[in-house]
Amino acid sequence: MKDYMIEKVKAGIKTETRRLGLKRWSVGKVYWICHKLYQKEPDCRVEVTGIGRELLSLITPEAVKREGLEGLTPAGFVEKFAVINAGKVMDADPVVWVVRFRLVKEE
Repeated sequence: MKDYMIEKVKAGIKTETRRLGLKRWSVGKVYWICHKLYQKEPDCRVEVTGIGRELLSLITPEAVKREGLEGLTPAGFVEKFAVINAGKVMDADPVVWVVRFRLVKEE
């Protein structure tokens, strides 16, 4: 994950993400968030609170904000998503996985 997005997760601004593939995420599990592969310690940890599927075009302004991209329109988010996922097999309006999470505070 990009450093600026990790900071948004740590600040509680980014609380969900959209992905073309789901990998092995499960509701209730805690995952490391890292900006480099094979880090010895995470930048932060998050607990997955929900997983769903939806058409990318159905993203709302509120969901864009939960993605950590306040100020971007839903159409702008769809365009950005297409650029980030360029080169991957993607329908014109793909069904994406929506993963909701919360920051796990270090104690």
